[in-house]
Amino acid sequence: MSIDAANPALLGLRWLGGRAPAMDIQGDAAFAADVHWLAEHLRWDIAADLERLFGPAAAHQLARLGGAFDGALKRLLQAGGDLASRLRTARP
Repeated sequence: MSIDAANPALLGLRWLGGRAPAMDIQGDAAFAADVHWLAEHLRWDIAADLERLFGPAAAHQLARLGGAFDGALKRLLQAGGDLASRLRTARP
């Protein structure tokens, strides 16, 4: 099994956004199907882990802050992608 980690920052942002990384799985088809199912359905419950570390009130605030940060990153990446598209099409 291999995961393309040529751009670790993008890989991390996609993972935080809930998208599974692109994987290449070779060998046993049943194993590949199981890994694919896990990648599609396994999610990290960050709020529960934060609650265990900091308590419910702080975890709620941290989860809200993380959600706002995630939204801002997604908008920034979208704006960067839109700008890159416009620059590619604007070249003579």
